[in-house]
Amino acid sequence: MPGEQDEPLTPHQAHQRRYRARLMRRGAPEAIAVDLALAAASVAYIDVLEARVSSPADRLTIKILLRGTLDLLVAAGYDRAEATNVLRRRVTRQGRRDLERIVEISRVRKRMPQG
Repeated sequence: MPGEQDEPLTPHQAHQRRYRARLMRRGAPEAIAVDLALAAASVAYIDVLEARVSSPADRLTIKILLRGTLDLLVAAGYDRAEATNVLRRRVTRQGRRDLERIVEISRVRKRMPQG
């Protein structure tokens, strides 16, 4: 039957299952959910900055975030050119149909000072 386990859980797997159940009961996110939300909010922030007439400091902030992201991916063993292509798709409206929704849900635009 699909989804049935043939082998018993290892002690680590059993511990992880209990840990995740505790988190769910408390309504606490796992670290990966926080990492993904932070990444999505960062993309929303970049999108809002790029839609405005950005200051040199804003453009530098974007450059630092994107280059840092690439450096982390390369350090993890990914090819820089391939990582650049994927990163470009993930932070632009041409590559992300869900970006406006992310901007709205994160309320980044509403939190940024007008100017």
